[in-house]
Amino acid sequence: MSSLNGVVCPVCYGEKFRLVWRNLPELRFGISDLFSIKRCVECDTHMTDPLLVQAYLAQLYERHYLPVEYVPPDRRAIAVQVEALRTGQTSLLKRWHGKPGRTKS
Repeated sequence: MSSLNGVVCPVCYGEKFRLVWRNLPELRFGISDLFSIKRCVECDTHMTDPLLVQAYLAQLYERHYLPVEYVPPDRRAIAVQVEALRTGQTSLLKRWHGKPGRTKS
């Protein structure tokens, strides 16, 4: 059994962990960092070791989970599109479905 350098389990506050996997690569996005997975002996919660800090997670999500063209929602732009749909304009639906002239009923 080992400790996560003073870290406690976020579920049961246990302090003892067992190594489950050592130095796992991240395969989906090709991140070069390796992580181990440890399991809390008390409640079976699995955690990365080392634990990821908020700044690292923010960078990871920004780089790999948000599309480059992502723009936070704009209430006015959404209202314009909703009104267009209400009046029978289908250009937005066509873009969503990816095939010109095809919309779901």
